[in-house]
Amino acid sequence: MNAGNRWHLDLTCQPQEIGPGDERRTGPRPRACDDLNPGWQPGDPIAYINPHAPAATVPPYRGKRYEALVPDTFDVAERGRQVINPLTEATDVGADREIYFMGVFCVKPALLCHGVSDANVQPKFQLTVPLMRMISGSEQNLQNLHVETEWITRLRRCIGPDGLFYLPLRGRPWEAVSIPNWIRTGPGPGPVPESFATGMTLTAMTLLERRESGEEWSAKARALVDGLIGLAVDEGDIAYFWPSAFRVVKERPAATEPPVTEENGEACRLPYGLMHAYRLLGHEPALTLAGKNLRYLRRYFFREDGSFLREPGDAMTVHFHEHSRAILTMLEYAASADDEEMMGFALRSFEWVRNLGVHPQGRASSVWQPGGPGGLLVGYFPEFVNSVQWHASELCNVADMIALAIRFSELGRGDYWDDADRWTRNMFAEGQLQTTDWIDRITEGGRLQPAAGRALAHRKHRRAVVHGGRLRLNLLMNHASRWADVDSFLPYQGRVEVRPKVDADLAIRIPEWVAPGQAACAVNGARRELAWDGRYAQVGTVGTSDRVTLTFPIGERTDVVYVEKHRYVLTRRGNDVVDIDPPGRYCPLYQRRHYRDGEPRLRAVTRFVSSENVEW
Repeated sequence: MNAGNRWHLDLTCQPQEIGPGDERRTGPRPRACDDLNPGWQPGDPIAYINPHAPAATVPPYRGKRYEALVPDTFDVAERGRQVINPLTEATDVGADREIYFMGVFCVKPALLCHGVSDANVQPKFQLTVPLMRMISGSEQNLQNLHVETEWITRLRRCIGPDGLFYLPLRGRPWEAVSIPNWIRTGPGPGPVPESFATGMTLTAMTLLERRESGEEWSAKARALVDGLIGLAVDEGDIAYFWPSAFRVVKERPAATEPPVTEENGEACRLPYGLMHAYRLLGHEPALTLAGKNLRYLRRYFFREDGSFLREPGDAMTVHFHEHSRAILTMLEYAASADDEEMMGFALRSFEWVRNLGVHPQGRASSVWQPGGPGGLLVGYFPEFVNSVQWHASELCNVADMIALAIRFSELGRGDYWDDADRWTRNMFAEGQLQTTDWIDRITEGGRLQPAAGRALAHRKHRRAVVHGGRLRLNLLMNHASRWADVDSFLPYQGRVEVRPKVDADLAIRIPEWVAPGQAACAVNGARRELAWDGRYAQVGTVGTSDRVTLTFPIGERTDVVYVEKHRYVLTRRGNDVVDIDPPGRYCPLYQRRHYRDGEPRLRAVTRFVSSENVEW
């Protein structure tokens, strides 16, 4: 989707009649903007806190490219390449490439519109695009639109003299209309600090530091952490921001209790960025503040069994992503700080949300949960839990759960590799829509989902791992890396081919439906006996001239499940859903009948292996 110079200012995003051929789409100008943006017009300059910061450059993306013929199955690099398109096209050339967070499909033609979430979510885009380029080698919009260059320049201009990240208001009326009264009567209409976007900004800074190998971003990230420490309300074992995670002031009234509204529960993005600042830059104060902020979130927004709370004592209609991201950050903190108690809590909470049940009869009066037989099979995790209403699956949630499954498995805290495999092949893959013809049929709006790319980054670096001369293949998907190329024929056939690029002892994890005795291995066409370590087939020593083929049976089974308050019949081949009934009205999902004939399709691709090593 190409935003071009289209823009829309109706923050409610209600359907409007748009005449054919209109190049500019304008909604009613919100009156609340008048005091902060008098006489504002599209393209007017944005009042940054540091407007004279120098323009940026983007270092080239380096790596090796080569042609290959691969099975036409789920391919991490191909999905990463496709992510680049919406994230770089859905930007506003008249607003320094600010993103359009909202896409509205209930009008013809469909449109993109600005809203209050643009600046908060933009760091996600800024982080995701470089990761997807390193995965896929895509150069789409790398030179001609200069999107990343303007993003980095914009980031420089949002950093104040105290090191904090400030959101500009003047010149961005879609943000200004959301400013609450305490800001209008307090700091005034200038740029305001906030902690919500700061977490992802910190993460983006650490990636920039790794890519550019200079001191600028390391220094900026450290200064930002130090500024946050000065901004935080520190009560010894916990720390938080007052009065809101979205709009922070440096002082709070004496004797004020910690803010525990649902809005403050969304502060989970901040410790996530702090952990990147610690893990990638080694800045110890970031680890300390992350731990205190996580303990605040845990105390007020979780029960001790790991279940979610909207506010203390209130478990109804709880936002999933703010909790799942907090769990992921708790895991990373516990691993870095050697905090076994926090690790146990994070695992407890992950297990709680993973295993949530559904009412067996599917009665509409029941409070429905996201997991259970249906959600667990396909990875459908809705935007809100504990609600009697139906909720769509937010890909942010799916991405978090996949990352959690991978990280807990890596750390030896459980075996969730098959969860990660199922959720990736099904809800995650179907959430990244591959066609656009549904837009003319749909009647409901939707949001762009940058989280998908971040989950791809987790899988890219964790599918095949070399350690101590051992090559360990965890997930059987098409993959190219500096260690091996993997061609996966799943779900056409139970067959995976591996071409090592290093000399190593190879181990391949078999899927959950395969018994060890059912797997067979050949190296260069010659049968090789397998040894076993749990679910890992120990192939033995392989070299760069070898071609390893692992085969095992794969069949179909039918499951009748309830997913988010509805009954479905799933046909699964291996871990892939190849048919669903009902499939949906506007954009039918799981249209994968071609997988069922067992004859794989092949396609020619250009594989890319980045020379940059950024563990995510």
